[in-house]
Amino acid sequence: MTQLPDEDSRPLHERVPPVSVASPGQMRPRAEDNGDVQWYMPSWSDALRGMGWRVIYFLPAVALLLFLFIIVPMRPSVLGQIFVWWKLVIIAVALPMGVAIKELKRGVQRRKEPFCIHCGYDLTGLPDNHNWPECGRQFSHRLIEEYRRDPNWFIERYKSRALVPMGFTPFPAGPVSRRRKSRDGT
Repeated sequence: MTQLPDEDSRPLHERVPPVSVASPGQMRPRAEDNGDVQWYMPSWSDALRGMGWRVIYFLPAVALLLFLFIIVPMRPSVLGQIFVWWKLVIIAVALPMGVAIKELKRGVQRRKEPFCIHCGYDLTGLPDNHNWPECGRQFSHRLIEEYRRDPNWFIERYKSRALVPMGFTPFPAGPVSRRRKSRDGT
Protein backbone atom coordinates (compact mmCIF):
# COMPACT_ATOMS: atom_id res chain seq x y z
CA MET A 1 0.00 0.00 0.00
CA THR A 2 1.36 3.41 -0.91
CA GLN A 3 1.66 5.92 1.85
CA LEU A 4 -0.09 9.25 1.50
CA PRO A 5 2.00 12.37 2.18
CA ASP A 6 0.35 13.31 5.47
CA GLU A 7 0.65 9.76 6.84
CA ASP A 8 4.44 10.01 7.06
CA SER A 9 5.50 9.05 10.58
CA ARG A 10 8.91 10.73 10.41
CA PRO A 11 9.42 14.02 12.27
CA LEU A 12 8.82 17.14 10.23
CA HIS A 13 12.49 18.17 10.12
CA GLU A 14 13.44 14.79 8.55
CA ARG A 15 10.87 14.87 5.75
CA VAL A 16 12.00 15.78 2.27
CA PRO A 17 9.50 17.00 -0.30
CA PRO A 18 8.92 14.58 -3.18
CA VAL A 19 10.76 15.16 -6.40
CA SER A 20 8.66 17.02 -8.93
CA VAL A 21 7.97 14.83 -11.97
CA ALA A 22 6.11 17.40 -14.06
CA SER A 23 5.11 21.04 -14.08
CA PRO A 24 1.86 22.79 -14.95
CA GLY A 25 3.97 24.92 -17.27
CA GLN A 26 4.23 21.89 -19.57
CA MET A 27 0.50 22.09 -20.32
CA ARG A 28 -0.40 23.75 -23.56
CA PRO A 29 -3.18 26.32 -23.02
CA ARG A 30 -6.08 26.13 -25.47
CA ALA A 31 -7.39 29.23 -27.20
CA GLU A 32 -11.00 28.52 -26.20
CA ASP A 33 -10.13 28.42 -22.46
CA ASN A 34 -9.66 32.20 -22.14
CA GLY A 35 -7.69 31.63 -18.93
CA ASP A 36 -10.50 29.62 -17.31
CA VAL A 37 -9.60 25.93 -17.07
CA GLN A 38 -11.89 23.28 -15.61
CA TRP A 39 -10.22 20.97 -13.07
CA TYR A 40 -11.39 17.64 -11.73
CA MET A 41 -12.20 17.60 -8.03
CA PRO A 42 -14.02 14.68 -6.38
CA SER A 43 -17.69 15.16 -5.55
CA TRP A 44 -19.39 14.47 -2.24
CA SER A 45 -20.63 11.13 -3.61
CA ASP A 46 -16.99 10.19 -4.35
CA ALA A 47 -16.09 11.13 -0.77
CA LEU A 48 -18.91 9.01 0.66
CA ARG A 49 -17.80 6.08 -1.51
CA GLY A 50 -14.24 6.57 -0.26
CA MET A 51 -15.41 6.54 3.35
CA GLY A 52 -16.47 2.90 3.00
CA TRP A 53 -17.70 1.46 6.30
CA ARG A 54 -17.05 4.80 8.04
CA VAL A 55 -20.28 6.09 6.50
CA ILE A 56 -21.92 4.73 9.67
CA TYR A 57 -20.53 7.85 11.39
CA PHE A 58 -23.48 9.64 9.80
CA LEU A 59 -26.05 7.51 11.66
CA PRO A 60 -26.13 9.67 14.83
CA ALA A 61 -26.52 12.82 12.71
CA VAL A 62 -29.34 11.22 10.69
CA ALA A 63 -31.04 10.06 13.90
CA LEU A 64 -30.73 13.57 15.31
CA LEU A 65 -32.26 15.12 12.19
CA LEU A 66 -35.12 12.62 12.26
CA PHE A 67 -35.66 13.45 15.91
CA LEU A 68 -35.72 17.18 15.16
CA PHE A 69 -38.14 16.91 12.24
CA ILE A 70 -40.47 14.23 13.66
CA ILE A 71 -40.52 14.46 17.47
CA VAL A 72 -39.98 18.18 18.03
CA PRO A 73 -43.00 19.36 15.98
CA MET A 74 -45.20 17.10 18.11
CA ARG A 75 -43.59 18.06 21.42
CA PRO A 76 -41.93 21.51 21.31
CA SER A 77 -40.91 21.24 24.97
CA VAL A 78 -38.33 18.58 24.00
CA LEU A 79 -36.38 21.21 22.06
CA GLY A 80 -35.22 22.82 25.31
CA GLN A 81 -33.63 19.54 26.40
CA ILE A 82 -31.57 19.33 23.22
CA PHE A 83 -29.66 22.46 24.17
CA VAL A 84 -28.54 20.69 27.34
CA TRP A 85 -26.86 18.07 25.15
CA TRP A 86 -25.34 20.55 22.68
CA LYS A 87 -21.87 18.98 22.88
CA LEU A 88 -23.22 15.62 21.76
CA VAL A 89 -25.15 17.32 18.98
CA ILE A 90 -21.95 18.98 17.74
CA ILE A 91 -20.04 15.69 17.88
CA ALA A 92 -22.84 13.86 16.07
CA VAL A 93 -22.63 16.36 13.22
CA ALA A 94 -18.92 17.34 13.25
CA LEU A 95 -17.41 13.85 13.31
CA PRO A 96 -18.99 12.59 10.09
CA MET A 97 -18.50 15.92 8.35
CA GLY A 98 -14.82 15.98 9.31
CA VAL A 99 -14.27 12.47 7.97
CA ALA A 100 -16.16 13.30 4.76
CA ILE A 101 -14.14 16.48 4.21
CA LYS A 102 -10.91 14.55 4.78
CA GLU A 103 -12.01 11.97 2.21
CA LEU A 104 -12.97 14.75 -0.18
CA LYS A 105 -9.43 16.13 0.04
CA ARG A 106 -7.88 12.69 -0.41
CA GLY A 107 -10.19 11.63 -3.22
CA VAL A 108 -7.72 12.51 -5.95
CA GLN A 109 -4.81 10.86 -4.13
CA ARG A 110 -6.72 7.61 -3.61
CA ARG A 111 -7.39 7.11 -7.31
CA LYS A 112 -4.96 4.51 -8.60
CA GLU A 113 -5.88 4.51 -12.29
CA PRO A 114 -4.81 7.34 -14.62
CA PHE A 115 -7.55 9.96 -14.95
CA CYS A 116 -8.10 13.19 -16.83
CA ILE A 117 -7.16 16.08 -14.55
CA HIS A 118 -9.80 18.23 -16.25
CA CYS A 119 -12.90 16.02 -16.39
CA GLY A 120 -12.00 13.09 -14.11
CA TYR A 121 -12.69 10.29 -16.57
CA ASP A 122 -10.63 7.11 -16.47
CA LEU A 123 -7.75 7.00 -18.99
CA THR A 124 -6.83 3.33 -18.56
CA GLY A 125 -5.60 1.87 -21.83
CA LEU A 126 -4.82 5.14 -23.59
CA PRO A 127 -1.20 5.89 -24.56
CA ASP A 128 0.77 8.68 -22.94
CA ASN A 129 0.65 12.18 -24.51
CA HIS A 130 -2.62 11.42 -26.23
CA ASN A 131 -5.72 13.60 -26.64
CA TRP A 132 -8.58 12.52 -24.40
CA PRO A 133 -11.68 12.09 -26.59
CA GLU A 134 -14.11 13.24 -23.85
CA CYS A 135 -12.81 16.77 -23.24
CA GLY A 136 -10.28 17.07 -26.09
CA ARG A 137 -7.30 17.90 -23.87
CA GLN A 138 -3.90 16.34 -24.16
CA PHE A 139 -2.77 14.44 -21.08
CA SER A 140 0.47 13.09 -19.73
CA HIS A 141 0.89 10.42 -17.06
CA ARG A 142 3.58 12.56 -15.42
CA LEU A 143 1.19 15.53 -15.16
CA ILE A 144 -1.47 13.22 -13.69
CA GLU A 145 0.99 12.04 -11.03
CA GLU A 146 1.91 15.62 -10.15
CA TYR A 147 -1.77 16.59 -9.98
CA ARG A 148 -2.56 13.54 -7.82
CA ARG A 149 -0.06 14.63 -5.14
CA ASP A 150 -1.82 17.90 -4.35
CA PRO A 151 -4.44 19.16 -6.80
CA ASN A 152 -4.89 22.54 -5.13
CA TRP A 153 -1.16 23.30 -5.28
CA PHE A 154 -1.04 22.15 -8.91
CA ILE A 155 -3.90 24.50 -9.82
CA GLU A 156 -2.22 27.43 -8.06
CA ARG A 157 1.01 26.72 -9.92
CA TYR A 158 -0.92 26.60 -13.20
CA LYS A 159 -2.56 29.95 -12.51
CA SER A 160 0.78 31.59 -11.67
CA ARG A 161 2.70 30.16 -14.64
CA ALA A 162 2.29 33.42 -16.56
CA LEU A 163 4.20 35.26 -13.84
CA VAL A 164 7.29 33.07 -14.22
CA PRO A 165 9.70 34.03 -17.01
CA MET A 166 9.94 31.35 -19.69
CA GLY A 167 13.70 31.47 -20.14
CA PHE A 168 16.79 33.51 -19.57
CA THR A 169 16.52 36.81 -21.35
CA PRO A 170 19.33 39.29 -20.84
CA PHE A 171 18.39 42.81 -19.90
CA PRO A 172 20.43 46.00 -19.51
CA ALA A 173 21.35 46.59 -15.91
CA GLY A 174 21.70 50.33 -16.28
CA PRO A 175 24.37 52.67 -15.03
CA VAL A 176 26.07 52.02 -11.73
CA SER A 177 25.70 54.87 -9.31
CA ARG A 178 28.77 55.87 -7.30
CA ARG A 179 27.58 56.76 -3.87
CA ARG A 180 29.57 57.37 -0.78
CA LYS A 181 30.38 54.39 1.34
CA SER A 182 28.30 54.11 4.44
CA ARG A 183 29.80 53.66 7.87
CA ASP A 184 28.97 49.97 7.95
CA GLY A 185 30.97 49.27 4.78
CA THR A 186 28.13 48.57 2.35
